[in-house]
Amino acid sequence: MRATTTTAQPLGIAQSIPGKPAAPAPVKQGEPAKNVTAEPPVVNFFEEALQDMLDAEMQLESAMPILAICATSPHMVDMYVAFLGAINKQITRLNHTFKAAGLGPITKRSPVMDGFIKELALTIELTPINSILRDMELLFTTQKISQHTIAAYSSLRNIAKLQGYKQAVALLQQSLDEQMVFDGMLAEMIKDLQSAGIAADNNM
Repeated sequence: MRATTTTAQPLGIAQSIPGKPAAPAPVKQGEPAKNVTAEPPVVNFFEEALQDMLDAEMQLESAMPILAICATSPHMVDMYVAFLGAINKQITRLNHTFKAAGLGPITKRSPVMDGFIKELALTIELTPINSILRDMELLFTTQKISQHTIAAYSSLRNIAKLQGYKQAVALLQQSLDEQMVFDGMLAEMIKDLQSAGIAADNNM
């Protein structure tokens, strides 16, 4: 069973009047000045980034079956089914990564993935069924998602290295390697669809 999903509060952003620096708090004589804008520890950032990544993967887990139904090319359908299997493994690894870092596996809503999912939904709504155009637009957005995921896993791995979380580094590297293979498959499929689209245009 997965841990119960809760929503973490975003990092606070200091408010100030535009063009007017905030006045420093008065310091009593003989008392050291306090750093009121101290940044949160790196481990807090790592935890929130993991929470964001877990939510992103769970959003994708829900979207993949829909994409497999809406895609036209049989190769794309097979790819989305395979990607769903990979996402399930990545979610499992993320839960293990939380544990390896001594953290609880909760999620924080990923606004970036929210945007990608809305983009996919809009493509399905506006493009003709069983068309090369729909497949190509779905693939382009899927590739953007893949490259975002690669960047996220790479950054998480680097922070885990910095913190000395050796097991977490290995888990994140495994998901990163898997995602890079999938990204290469996407690039080849986009080339094939572009060639098919050009051939179709020439035959018109």
